[in-house]
Amino acid sequence: MKKLTEKDIHKEFKFSMNKDTCPFDRLYDRVSNDRYIFDWDVYLPTKGINLQRPFVWTLFQKQQFILSLMKGAPIPKVAVIRHEDVDKKITWQVIDGKQRLSTFLQFIGGEFPIMHNDVEYYFNDLDDMFQYRLNVYNFYGDVAFSYYDKPISDEDKIIWFNQINFAGTPQDDEHMKKLLNPQTI
Repeated sequence: MKKLTEKDIHKEFKFSMNKDTCPFDRLYDRVSNDRYIFDWDVYLPTKGINLQRPFVWTLFQKQQFILSLMKGAPIPKVAVIRHEDVDKKITWQVIDGKQRLSTFLQFIGGEFPIMHNDVEYYFNDLDDMFQYRLNVYNFYGDVAFSYYDKPISDEDKIIWFNQINFAGTPQDDEHMKKLLNPQTI
C-alpha cells in the first residue's frame, strides 16, 4: 500500500489568503450600520444554490455565544472572502462564521437579550466597560481576496467550505449533497 502524503490530501487554492488575521477593524460601528456589507448566503451561480445554509442558531445558542464572548472564552476563527467589485465596493462573503458574526451584530444592535440570574439584559443594559469590550472585540480568521476581474471560483469556495466545516452545529446532509453534487437533486 502506498503511504499517504500531504500532497494527497492538501489542496492548493488558486487565490491569495491571509491566515489568522483580524479582518475587521471594528465590526460594529454604532454610527453607521452599513460599514461592512456581508453576503451571508454566498450564492454559487454554477450550482444554482447558496453555499451557506439559513441561520440556524436558537435564541439560547445566541445568548450562550454572547456570554462566552463576555467571559473571554476562546472563539473559533472565521473564514471570509473580501470581494472587491469594479467600483471598489467591498463585500464580505462569509465562508465560515455566519452564525457567530450575525449573532454578534444582532446583539450589539439590540435585537435580543442575554439572560443572567433570570433577568434579560440587552446590549444597552450593559455597563460602559462591557459595551466597550464588545464594541472593540476582534474576530480572527482567514481572509481570501477576490476581485471583479479575478473572482474566486465556486469550486474553490466549496472546497474551502468543506475543509473547514467539520465542527459546530453539523451541516444538514442534504445541503452538503447539493453542494458536492447538485445534479442529484
